[in-house]
Amino acid sequence: MPRKKDIKGVQQEPAEPEDPDAQFSQGSRFFFGCGVAQSYAQAAQYFLKAAQRGHAEAQRNLAIMFKNGQGVAQNDAEAVRWLRKAADQGHTIAQRNLAIMLEAGRGM
Repeated sequence: MPRKKDIKGVQQEPAEPEDPDAQFSQGSRFFFGCGVAQSYAQAAQYFLKAAQRGHAEAQRNLAIMFKNGQGVAQNDAEAVRWLRKAADQGHTIAQRNLAIMLEAGRGM
């Protein structure tokens, strides 16, 4: 991302969006490498920000990243925790993913 210059001409990082939809969108860009260098680690950081603000799809994506060890250390317990949050919001794919993991005895 381009950096902004302050009054004195010093480079500053762009402000982080507070909107979970924007954070989710940015995470998706990094996950797929759309307009940015593909980075699972960066995607996970943005999905985490959105997930912490209650974004169900970000919670599900973050869970799958934990399940697969993409950009984060593989951790079934964290995967189940985030899937449960998304599932509790009625996210049907997260509900299915959660059921599959629990039935397999993963993340318990």
